[in-house]
Amino acid sequence: MPKVLIIEKENILAQMYKDRFEQENFLVKIASNYQQGLELAKEEKPDLLLIDILNPAKEDPDFLNELKENKQLSTIPVVILSNYEEPRNLQKAFSQIKDFFLNTQFTPSQLVERIKPYLKQ
Repeated sequence: MPKVLIIEKENILAQMYKDRFEQENFLVKIASNYQQGLELAKEEKPDLLLIDILNPAKEDPDFLNELKENKQLSTIPVVILSNYEEPRNLQKAFSQIKDFFLNTQFTPSQLVERIKPYLKQ
């Protein structure tokens, strides 16, 4: 069973994503902040990280750097969700992440379908 770690500050959204992933037989862990997410990622070794970033210019840059530089975490595919729409800031912030960015205008079901191919690699 694929394991997904969701890092989402909004509990309602995190639970919606969790419920939908579990319907597709994913194991799901939730972290409500970046520090907890890093600890859980190291502990649980998920197959994919799903991270909600509200504004990359104001988010914790150390978090993204640690994902990139930590040997244990750097091979985990990362999907970033964000409503932030400033392309230059998105490109700069997300250039540290090797996988992909999604605008959050997806239903939980659409999100699961978009992520499945990353778990088959």
